[in-house]
Amino acid sequence: MTANRERHCVVLLIFLAHISSAFGDDSGIHNGPISAKTSNLSDDQTSVSNWMISQPFGYYFETQTGWIYSQKLGWLYDSKVPSIHSNRWFFNSGLNWLWGGDSIGPFLYSKDMARWFYVEEGKIFDFNRGLWKSKNGTMWLGFVGTSQYFSGKFSEDFEHFASGSDIVFERSLRNEKETKQIFHCRSFSLEIDVTLLGGLTIK
Repeated sequence: MTANRERHCVVLLIFLAHISSAFGDDSGIHNGPISAKTSNLSDDQTSVSNWMISQPFGYYFETQTGWIYSQKLGWLYDSKVPSIHSNRWFFNSGLNWLWGGDSIGPFLYSKDMARWFYVEEGKIFDFNRGLWKSKNGTMWLGFVGTSQYFSGKFSEDFEHFASGSDIVFERSLRNEKETKQIFHCRSFSLEIDVTLLGGLTIK
């Protein structure tokens, strides 16, 4: 077993332990917001100047408008729904709506992509794909063999040179108006709910 695979197994075991303790046997997360063991983000954090720390976001700074700047994920909006004292929904411009909180640990559930992520600084582990994805602005990119998986949002022009690769635009990926993406690849595929408002060229 490779070191990388061993690390994936450790992450999965930590994930299962957190979910089991936070939700019991049936989380119901796939059906939307849930009634779960609750925790205020401030319950498991320490303050350094105006910065605080929590399990899902690492060090973060909270503005007066409800936006949070996270060391791990960048900007997120705290919906405070169902309440500020519970696991709740956060909005990220790349990954859209995410469900999380300190009682769940360093894990977030993506509503649009219908899957769990393990969160580290600048990268996430996608349990559905079994791969790590790195952050590039509002875009997330992961590799398995010759396949390259893109999720999130293209917010600017982008050209990708990978002539021997199979490119996959994952569920709910989108690009903004007046942006152009160019891919040099072997094959290209789109999953459901992909929204392309800008230009896309496959070579």
